[in-house]
Amino acid sequence: MVALRQTLKTAMRHGWLASLPDMSQPYRSNGKISHRAWFSPTEYKQLYLAAAKRADDPKKERYRYHGQELYDFIIFMANTGLRPDEAKRLEYRDVTVVKDRETDERILEIEVRGKRGVGYCKSMPSAVMPFFRLRKRNKAQPTDRIFPNDQHVLFNNILEEENLKFDREGQRRTAYTLATRPTRVMKTLACGRGEIGRRNGLKPKLECSRGNPRCRTAQIRGSLCW
Repeated sequence: MVALRQTLKTAMRHGWLASLPDMSQPYRSNGKISHRAWFSPTEYKQLYLAAAKRADDPKKERYRYHGQELYDFIIFMANTGLRPDEAKRLEYRDVTVVKDRETDERILEIEVRGKRGVGYCKSMPSAVMPFFRLRKRNKAQPTDRIFPNDQHVLFNNILEEENLKFDREGQRRTAYTLATRPTRVMKTLACGRGEIGRRNGLKPKLECSRGNPRCRTAQIRGSLCW
């Protein structure tokens, strides 16, 4: 095909052809279809309940802080859609708690600093309480990083313990999976956010780690939806 194109170009330069014929395919061939790993509602609930258990009842007391940080990391990431590298650069001064005009709920407005400059995103309501807990627990200053510690090892440990490391298609899950589009769409619909949720009468709800909607733990965590 390359030799044919070069021959035709030579012919056009010599004036033997008025123009090059169309060599493009009449239709696109089917490319390889691949899907990114994601969490279904059941799998995501299994993940955050396992993290909540580790935060509430660590194997050793000295691991309690790291378990609490991991739990807040999971809830924060799943309810903001930030990528792990974006969250790692995030400072407390980049986050503002505001009231959403559509739902009258508190959400986070986040200045996301990436390789292409500064972008802005709005969180789900469930990201607010993890942010408050992180700020209080770490006695944070405005210039401090929200996630100064790497959560990679602990996150992978929970995935392996809960048999969630791979999805049903064999795709490997990582912390980035919390920010993939299928996971975000699933959470938005399940929490009743957006036009589709409102049309179907979906409403946010408190989720307790033990299934009790009036549980004090759920109220303290402020885990709207999940």
